[in-house]
Amino acid sequence: MDKNDFRTLIKINGARNLGFNLERLKYSNSDLERSFSEEWQKENKKRPGINKGHGILQDHFIDEGLHHVTFLCEITHKERLIVATIIQWLGTNCGRCFLERVLDKCGYRIVKKRIVMDDRKLMEELGEKLCDYCPLEDWEKGSHSYPNGYSSCEGSKCEDALEHYLEENEMEEDNSNDVSNENDTGSKER
Repeated sequence: MDKNDFRTLIKINGARNLGFNLERLKYSNSDLERSFSEEWQKENKKRPGINKGHGILQDHFIDEGLHHVTFLCEITHKERLIVATIIQWLGTNCGRCFLERVLDKCGYRIVKKRIVMDDRKLMEELGEKLCDYCPLEDWEKGSHSYPNGYSSCEGSKCEDALEHYLEENEMEEDNSNDVSNENDTGSKER
């Protein structure tokens, strides 16, 4: 790429708050990069009433007094391209490792959400086992025939039961990960 091509890229991508390496967003393994890029674009749209109304990057360089608004600097297309490139980079493996190191220093960690099948499908697969996690009393769960008629919970608490099931299984998964991270001395790595 020569300087003229780069100037064109600055005008096109910078104006849209997009980074330098857009071709990377086409690959299926770059979901994080794509998400960082898309969210950055959304955050930088001019929207009256949201903060100072000029998008997150420009808003950081506006001094808003009681009776005045001063643009400390007008963000250029080139600056927008540079910042968008760094934001997109945060979605790469290297960028994610950088975020993990920084967050770890402050006691936080990044945890990928477990991608599960549709809740309804999981409920069907669990069947009556889901009732073990239901917050209702045992006599209220399921369907019952009484001399006066028929009684059923009608699945009124299945979503709560699924939530309890997922929480309990997530905790078991976390505990098994803790055990596997023990070093030779028996202490857990952090």
